Amino acid sequence: MKLLITLFSLLLLPLTSYAETLPPPQGKVLLTISGNIANSQKNGDARFDREQLAKLPSDTFILHTRWTNKAHTYDGPLLSAILDHVGSKGTTIRLTALNDYSIVIEKSYIDKYQPILAMLDDGKEMSIRDKGPLWLLLPQDKYPELKTEENTGNMIWQLSHIEIE
Repeated sequence: MKLLITLFSLLLLPLTSYAETLPPPQGKVLLTISGNIANSQKNGDARFDREQLAKLPSDTFILHTRWTNKAHTYDGPLLSAILDHVGSKGTTIRLTALNDYSIVIEKSYIDKYQPILAMLDDGKEMSIRDKGPLWLLLPQDKYPELKTEENTGNMIWQLSHIEIE
């Protein structure tokens, strides 16, 4: 009987969730994620440089915003892919910019609309001066209901920190 229990336990072992240590960034840190996450670096946060973010599943939006004079093509990792990568366990997400401006959105909102953290604007890396290096963008052309003042206010630029609550 002990042997049977041991064998059964070994079969279930791959289904068990373990915290994973993420590799440290090699370049300048663009994004730090803290809070209720399973995967991090040694300090308990997940920090990402441009190269690490570029390796995650991404999307491209052609978007005209109220801050731009014409439509631009934006590329960047899906926020949902980043949250999955760090093993996000929370339902409330606080996003904070370099100037401490912050917004709070629900995980269900992210899952439904699949925003990106734009890193490229028309193929060029985004600088702080140009709302970068990371700009949370929503696919407003795909989902017309996102073309409201509240949703436009969620498109936080110069994003630097995400806290999972």
